[in-house]
Amino acid sequence: MSAHPESKSATFVKAYIDILDQNKDVIYSPGKDSIFGEPTPAIAGFWAELNSKVDQLFGS
Repeated sequence: MSAHPESKSATFVKAYIDILDQNKDVIYSPGKDSIFGEPTPAIAGFWAELNSKVDQLFGS
């Protein structure tokens, strides 16, 4: 990321890494019937907004 810190893609990568840092690298909540449960709220929010943010930034 240091080679292109101002690139459009880098903004998404940085935002995702920031959320991972805040969650202490936890993406999924513990599951009941399996190891993985639902995504943590912060991760779920990032994923839910990702398509619209990509559309806005890249103009699709």
